[in-house]
Amino acid sequence: AVTITVPPQSSVTWVNDSEIMFEQAGAGQITFTTGAGVTINTSETLLSQKQYSVCALKRASSDVWTLFGERQLL
Repeated sequence: AVTITVPPQSSVTWVNDSEIMFEQAGAGQITFTTGAGVTINTSETLLSQKQYSVCALKRASSDVWTLFGERQLL
C-alpha cells in the first residue's frame, strides 16, 4: 500500500492541465490525499480499486485536481 499526497501549488509549480497516471502494481491500494489547501474532486473514493487498476489525477486549477479511473466504489 502507498499514500500519494498532492502538494499545494505553492510548493510545486504545476503546469496547467497537468495529468499524472498511477497503476496499482501490487496487492496494496493507492490512497490519494491532499496537502494544505488542495482539493481532490472524485465521484468515488480516494482509493484505487484493485491490483492493476489505473487512476489519474488531472489539474483543474490551482490546488484543485480531479481523480478518475478505476477506484474503489463508495
